[in-house]
Amino acid sequence: NNSRYGFWVNSVNVLSDLSVMSLDSMVDSANSNCGDIGNEEPMLNYLRYFLANDSIQGCADAAVYCNSITKMPEYAVDDGRGYAARMLCSATCGCNIPGGDFINVQGCPYGDTRACDTTTEKQNFVASAVCVEKNVSTLTAYPPWKAWVETIRSYGNQASNHLPAKPDALILAQAMEDNGCGFLANLSAQNISLGGCFSW
Repeated sequence: NNSRYGFWVNSVNVLSDLSVMSLDSMVDSANSNCGDIGNEEPMLNYLRYFLANDSIQGCADAAVYCNSITKMPEYAVDDGRGYAARMLCSATCGCNIPGGDFINVQGCPYGDTRACDTTTEKQNFVASAVCVEKNVSTLTAYPPWKAWVETIRSYGNQASNHLPAKPDALILAQAMEDNGCGFLANLSAQNISLGGCFSW
C-alpha cells in the first residue's frame, strides 16, 4: 500500500502542474542549491519510497546509498536506490564537490543551469582548483582515488546482467590502482580501449 507515501497539497492546480513536469524539473524546482531536499516532506516520503525503507529519517540515513550503482533508465541493479539518494540528498552524496569521494553521479542534478553545476561552492572550487598530477604512491593513498577505484571494481563485480562491460571495469580499476594517472597509457600498451565506459 503506497498511499502512506502520499502528501497533502493545498490546491488541485499543484497536481496539474506536477503531472506535466519532468522528474528533473521537479527536482530542480525543489533543489535550487544542490542541497539535501530529502530531509523534509514531501521529498522525505519520496526518499523512503525509493529506498523502500519507512524508517529513513533523512539524508544521513540514505548516505549508505550514495555510491550504489543504478543502471538507468530501467532503475536496474539496485532498484534506483543510488539514483534516488543522489537526486534527493545531493549535498550528502557530494554532488556539489567535483573530485570528491563519490564517482557515481547519476541522479545528481548536473547539467547547464541545473543546481549542482551552478552553486557558488562548485564555481569557486573550479575557479581555484590547481591541477597537479600526483605520483602513483600518493594517488593510491588518496581517499577519493581509492573510492573511485573501488566503485569501478564494485561495478565489475555486480551480479546483474543489466550492466555492460563488467570485465572492462575490472581491468580499468586494476590499471588505476596499479598505475595512478598513468592508467590510460597502461591500457593503451595492452591494446585496451576505454570503449563505451562513459555509457555504463
